[in-house]
Amino acid sequence: VKHKVDVVIHFAAIAYVGESMGDPLRYYHNITSNTVMLLEAMAKFGVERLVYSSTCATYGNPSTLPITEQTPTLPINPYGKAKLYAESAIRD
Repeated sequence: VKHKVDVVIHFAAIAYVGESMGDPLRYYHNITSNTVMLLEAMAKFGVERLVYSSTCATYGNPSTLPITEQTPTLPINPYGKAKLYAESAIRD
């Protein structure tokens, strides 16, 4: 490796809630599965830091606003679920 990578910034994904309802597997693959593959590549090269762009869709329809880190995550569509599953893989 010519240049050591010390952090990955992960912004890439698809982000259309309505489309995710019609093609959920595409969203699970593109968001969740591809995030897992990125994590595997990071582990292979010893990269431990990640900046991940998530979404408020992981919170569903919260009962109170504003949304905080303590707001329960209850996604109501495949897009929000896929992002939440990716977040879980990152935490693990």
